[in-house]
Amino acid sequence: MISECGKLSLASESSKWNIINRLTNQSKDRGVCPIRKVINGQPTYFFNDEDIRTELENYHIHKKQDSGRSYIYIYIYTPTVDCAISDPPLNNIMYQAMNSDITDFEVKCTFGKGSDTAGPDDISAQMLDKADRELMHYLLKQLWNKAWKTGTFIKDWKQENRVVIKKPGKDDYHECSAYRTISITSHLGKRMEYITSQRLVQVLKEIGFDSDQHAYLPGRSSTQAILTLVECIKKSLIKDQFAGAVFFDFTDAFGSIDRIHLIEKIRKDFRISGLLLEHIRSFLTERIARIMYDHGVGNWLPSIFGTSAGTRLGPLLFVMYIHDVPHCINMLTIWLLLLSDPISLRLKNLFNTPLMDLFAGLINTV
Repeated sequence: MISECGKLSLASESSKWNIINRLTNQSKDRGVCPIRKVINGQPTYFFNDEDIRTELENYHIHKKQDSGRSYIYIYIYTPTVDCAISDPPLNNIMYQAMNSDITDFEVKCTFGKGSDTAGPDDISAQMLDKADRELMHYLLKQLWNKAWKTGTFIKDWKQENRVVIKKPGKDDYHECSAYRTISITSHLGKRMEYITSQRLVQVLKEIGFDSDQHAYLPGRSSTQAILTLVECIKKSLIKDQFAGAVFFDFTDAFGSIDRIHLIEKIRKDFRISGLLLEHIRSFLTERIARIMYDHGVGNWLPSIFGTSAGTRLGPLLFVMYIHDVPHCINMLTIWLLLLSDPISLRLKNLFNTPLMDLFAGLINTV
């Protein structure tokens, strides 16, 4: 890093203090640290705001990588038929959830939801909540129903301010992977997402969605998942059987989803169709994002991967995307406990096979 001090002589007066601050203040409580990148086999540090912002954009928006980073997509699916054509809903409840107009009750439930941080449109939650309630209720119902009936998620609502946040517990904050981003979007769009995410949850209930999935679903929690895992291991120990767990951590789980594959998956695997499918498809397409961190704001860039952490629909779409991960390892006769990110797999040895062999087989299959 000492060799990087030579950059001071080339920096403008306005940039020198930022570089000096980054060189001398490496406290983990401060913002983004100098970013390290290997160039021609040698580690190189970036200190000025523009270089750091470019590296963060490459990693978190363009999804460029240097090595070893895997993505959660299997193939790029090119639809040959209209994605609105699907198997019919299982019942009338599903049909209504996917196609009926947005109701007064649903609009009413959106008030007072979420933080007050304004999105790119500078409209805060308080601006919506403290306006004349009757008039705002009427306007929102008209706006959202217009967007709903046309299968349109309005363009301005698909803009994301990607706020860069340090991942806790990292020893080295000079890598882009030591940071995550949270998408701050329009409250108008996010509150419509609240309505459609509740409808999506209703559809998942009707089809009997994975009872072992504890993430992002009402009435379920990480605490319940941990208790279930502990209970499974305890029972195995009482019966003098092998017990263990393997944890898989998806790198940048939300941000690496193949959206085209996701749309096809929810259509085929969950019978999502009609207006709800068109809404989700519009939500996922033509999104743009910009990096925001302690020293600046980046340019608007196309965002073509991921379900966007910080949105209402994003977490639900993620667990739907990975719902069939356990099916590729069912020959091992295991019980699955999904915690979304990471995935926890509860294992019980029903064969006379060493537990580590089971683990190795499981990992190789995944």
